[in-house]
Amino acid sequence: RLNRLINGTMHRGRMFGNTFGILGLFYAGFESFVQSKLDHSVPDDMSSILAGAATGAIYRMSAGPKSVAVGSAMGAAAALALVIAKNTLATSNRRASMY
Repeated sequence: RLNRLINGTMHRGRMFGNTFGILGLFYAGFESFVQSKLDHSVPDDMSSILAGAATGAIYRMSAGPKSVAVGSAMGAAAALALVIAKNTLATSNRRASMY
């Protein structure tokens, strides 16, 4: 029983690791592409959200147009959540250093 648990965990862990690695590679590539093509004319937060939307769309592209729309929305929402978290942490760190 324990062996089955360990084997299942190793299989799922490898699968999740590969998925997150690909998503990270897509995201980094798209964010770099957006910043270079738009010549830093959009804020960094917006380029992060655009990269998240493009990553979700490309990742779900093989499943059809409806899945692309959902993937794009989920990618943009995830990037937006990260941008909000980053800005919130930066604000709280600035406040903490003031005291």
